[in-house]
Amino acid sequence: MADGNNGGNDSSTEPRKPVLHLGPSRRFTLGDLAAVATGTAHLELEEPALDALPALSPNAAPAPPILPPLPSDGDGELLTIPETRAVIVARLASLVQGRATVSRETLEILASLLNDPSSSLPAFHKSHEADNLLSVLHHHLPPSSLPLTLSEVQALRTGTFAHTGPAGLHAYALTNLLSEADLIAATTCEVLHACVEPFQALHFDTHRPHRGQVTSAANLRLLLEGSMLVKPAVGGKGGGGGRRGGGEEGGGMDPEAVRCIPQ
Repeated sequence: MADGNNGGNDSSTEPRKPVLHLGPSRRFTLGDLAAVATGTAHLELEEPALDALPALSPNAAPAPPILPPLPSDGDGELLTIPETRAVIVARLASLVQGRATVSRETLEILASLLNDPSSSLPAFHKSHEADNLLSVLHHHLPPSSLPLTLSEVQALRTGTFAHTGPAGLHAYALTNLLSEADLIAATTCEVLHACVEPFQALHFDTHRPHRGQVTSAANLRLLLEGSMLVKPAVGGKGGGGGRRGGGEEGGGMDPEAVRCIPQ
């Protein structure tokens, strides 16, 4: 028997996920894609975008009666489940713009596959992502719904979503990895009592305006600001220089591997 006193305190209840809206009114970032692909966010399609989509027509040309089977473990390399979910997110991000003849109901089914933890989404096969997407979608069509139309099948097969979805997921992971690398590099500078002069904005914003180098150097300046374990830049800017002073007192030039961290 359920205990009414435990209504809102059930320890088995999953924590509420953040809601991310997908539609033309907001920019859907790599972080958003990664959150939905890893199941840590709930995806909602914007209502105005859905209202603008074409309605299903019973007179539309139906899709071929034979669709590819559901993906299963067998021959061929499989995507991971987050990569598979990223494929669906990338396809939704394009179709919700309304540039293809895909109905509202079809997009809502795809979104429900991402949001429902019991949907048991199978991993897609590499190089067969479009066929796998169609199979999963066809398998989850409600009995009362109209079948996929030929134009919908063609729209669902078209595009680079099979590549951009997983690529976006890995790009976001790489961005996080680079931030962690800057944190490790800053700690290394403190251990070696390095000088922060090579990381000053003048050397990158002006002389080496490469976006990645500028960002990395700025991260290092921020992480090492006020540190008493590094030598200050020329003019006393940068670290505090409490343990080992700047200039010649530091005992020579830092290793090139340290001076060229942003590069």
